[in-house]
Amino acid sequence: MPGLCNMYLTLKIKLSLKEGRAHMITYEPFFETLKHKRITTYKLINEFGFSKGTLDSLKQNKNVTMETLNYICNLLECGVDDVIKYTRD
Repeated sequence: MPGLCNMYLTLKIKLSLKEGRAHMITYEPFFETLKHKRITTYKLINEFGFSKGTLDSLKQNKNVTMETLNYICNLLECGVDDVIKYTRD
């Protein structure tokens, strides 16, 4: 599986048009991890060079690449579970 990190795979976030249904994958843990590590979004952007567009995608639970997830895990020295949360549909 290490080869997958080099591919531009996209996590597909299932968007439901039906009212009241949540995303299957959310990035809530990412923001909790930032708080736990005392890293502000300002610091993330200005000191670590994190993309504002990527941050916006995370806030809106939009697609991000596996490369981006790998970058975040390396940057925050954490696991994928500290960045994404999967909820069975």
